[in-house]
Amino acid sequence: MIITEQKRFEEIDKFLSFHSSVFICGCSECATLCKTGGEEEVKEMKEKLEKTGKTVAGWVILEPACHRLNDMKFFREHKKEIDLSDAILILACGNGTQTVAGILEKPVYPGCNSLFLGEIVRFGNFEERCQMCGECILDITGGICPVTRCSKSLLNGPCGGSENGKCEIDPEIECGWQMIIDKLKNMGRLDTLRSIILPKDWSSSRDGGPRKFNITKATTASDSKENLLEEKIEIEKMEKIASSTPDSKLEKILREEKFALTCELGPPKGADPKPVETKAKLLKGFADAVNITDNQTAITRMSSIACAAILLQFGIEPVVQVVTRDRNRLAIQSDILGACGLGVRNFLCLSGDHQKFGNHPQAKNVYDVDSVQLIFALNRMRSEGKFLSGDKLSSPPSVFIGAVENPFADPFEFRAIRLAKKIAAGCDFIQTQAVFDVEKFEKWMSILKDEGVSDKVYILAGVIPIKSVGMARYMRDYVSGVSVPDEVVARMEDAKDPKKEGIKLCVELINRLRETDGVKGVHIMAVAWEEVVPQIVEEANLLPRPG
Repeated sequence: MIITEQKRFEEIDKFLSFHSSVFICGCSECATLCKTGGEEEVKEMKEKLEKTGKTVAGWVILEPACHRLNDMKFFREHKKEIDLSDAILILACGNGTQTVAGILEKPVYPGCNSLFLGEIVRFGNFEERCQMCGECILDITGGICPVTRCSKSLLNGPCGGSENGKCEIDPEIECGWQMIIDKLKNMGRLDTLRSIILPKDWSSSRDGGPRKFNITKATTASDSKENLLEEKIEIEKMEKIASSTPDSKLEKILREEKFALTCELGPPKGADPKPVETKAKLLKGFADAVNITDNQTAITRMSSIACAAILLQFGIEPVVQVVTRDRNRLAIQSDILGACGLGVRNFLCLSGDHQKFGNHPQAKNVYDVDSVQLIFALNRMRSEGKFLSGDKLSSPPSVFIGAVENPFADPFEFRAIRLAKKIAAGCDFIQTQAVFDVEKFEKWMSILKDEGVSDKVYILAGVIPIKSVGMARYMRDYVSGVSVPDEVVARMEDAKDPKKEGIKLCVELINRLRETDGVKGVHIMAVAWEEVVPQIVEEANLLPRPG
């Protein structure tokens, strides 16, 4: 059913202020159940309008408002009252309002806001269930829609922010993927999620003008689904094609089985390149490659590709982060080609922090593809010389494809499967969420080994130097997907010099991670504290770096 809410009466009174006589239409179905446009609500609206001096010439409950043929019958029956009216007020969904507006030659006004397509959870409570995307995959996901239930509409599993079965953007929201995984696990069908779900065909939902469907004509949905299944099989057969002479320095170091080191650089919130140049000079020689974040924490910053171009001028190899939150597949593939044209070879594929956390919470997220599908797109460009659409490139890019993985996020048991999907899609290396709980991280690495995953991808363990007690507490209590043991917080609380202690802790973690089976390098995320990276690298005995 279509869930609606009635507009504030002040708003209704304002747009009806130019009219003296009104005819009211309600709806017998959705609006009645939502108590926004049934007989009771229509009568209440009549009384309110009459108190303002309006004449209500008549009213009717349409059965339902979106049924054009029924509406025409009702309007014939109420022709006299309608003729006496200056305007029509519709207490129904937007579809019903438009249906009436297409029949009557009078001003038609909406008395309700249409919210979503959902179900009645209990009396007076409704939840969204379907976005009518035109390409249903409920057969794969246990009858639970990830497009609707997941805040990012991810199709290949949860992001790294799920915690205790809740979504990172709101503890009141159930993690859609946790629900899917629990349902399939109980049914003994969890293996259905091992296959990669390809990028969705949004053309059947939101784009290309109003959708139409003729029940008398045969559809081709079954044909398109067969093609989709065929392409899934091809994904499972696909083998990554590594160049004989890597263009990426990071790739070369990892292939030569040397311990790799990457770090992170956060772009400025302005147009001045000097902050990037300053950080570049600081980090040069202390890392094999430097990540450029892409509007991290959903805050608008200088383009990651532009910053990468600056790093290249200083002889530093960049890793360009690409999030799917802000751009569709057309823009992303264009950006990849542009970055490659500038000399970038390393790309890190992420879904990105939800825009609710950033400085534009009003923005519309994109999530046209998820991170697994983005990896597949880059691998297809590299290995097959084709765009995601299947069109041929004039020249394929040489790219080293990275991704992120969170060993600590819920559901913990699904993390190995999600990583396996990224590897199958074409991922070459991963950088993990920050490791503080080494025992849990080692347990995750053990699961990867049992799954036969750890030897198919280069794993760089993430570390974050903690600069204060407040930072340690905040990460422990508020950052979803980060596991900070209480003993780490206690250690920072007892430290006479928290910054010095944070650096010492980071060095100890690096040394322990170097001894962890399957770890091929570390990724230092010195959040807004890049100047400490050289000290950490030196104290961890990671110098000199390989040439």
